[in-house]
Amino acid sequence: MLGLSGSDLEAELLLHPEEVDLPDFMGRTALAWAAARNDRRAVVTLLRYGADPNIIDVQILGALSNAAARGHTACVKPLLDAGADPDPPLPSGIKKGSPLNIAAPNANDALRVKILLDFRADVNQASVDDKTALFYAAQKDDAMLAILLLENGAEINMSSSTRDMPLTTAITHNSHHVLQLFLERGYEYSECPRLKGPHLLDATALYADLKTIDILANTNHFRLKYDRHFALGDFRKTLRDRKDVTEKLSFAFGELLRISEGASHVAESDKRLLEAWFMHHASFGAQ
Repeated sequence: MLGLSGSDLEAELLLHPEEVDLPDFMGRTALAWAAARNDRRAVVTLLRYGADPNIIDVQILGALSNAAARGHTACVKPLLDAGADPDPPLPSGIKKGSPLNIAAPNANDALRVKILLDFRADVNQASVDDKTALFYAAQKDDAMLAILLLENGAEINMSSSTRDMPLTTAITHNSHHVLQLFLERGYEYSECPRLKGPHLLDATALYADLKTIDILANTNHFRLKYDRHFALGDFRKTLRDRKDVTEKLSFAFGELLRISEGASHVAESDKRLLEAWFMHHASFGAQ
């Protein structure tokens, strides 16, 4: 079956229907090859003759992963309609990205990802480095993809094996549209993002451009009242050590630090007021 298409493929299937899932030396079937080549006609023909869409090869990839990885949207839906598992089970001890996780870095549009989500693909399935599809949307500054993922339950608080978060990924790659989106959804963070994973100020000092710093300076994350310990660290030195540092960048970062340090002082003041209030009411109740 391998290498055949069109009428030749159908004729061969009529003669040898039992060979529809015959693999090559790598475990790849004709269906896997057709999906990888974006040959939708061959995919539909093979499925009509009973090809199994869930066979995986020695690299633990199936037809759906092949289509998703190469951006072949036209082949994704017929495979899913035929019963391809959007989250194929993996052998014990193996960690590998799902079709959705594979599709996200290569998605030129969100349609392929939407189709997978419509078939209940796990939006928070992670790759080998514990990065979900939302990380890749942040990396590419694909706001439409990020919105689609978030609306389908993508976890904004996820942390990768390197302790990155979608938010720090957006900062690192100066993904302005996605960064703005994440910050607008700040209420969804279960804890202050500055206190989890790589310090936001450290990521900013290392990688941020002027636009990224401006976005951060104008968000409530750097004006809210959090524990003073977030401000520890020689972030100015980190910035000075950058090869692309400029006076404008240094000035903008300095303004961001002043906002952050101001929030820290406000937090301490409010904490003391709260403690005094509790002490006053405790003594009043004892009388």
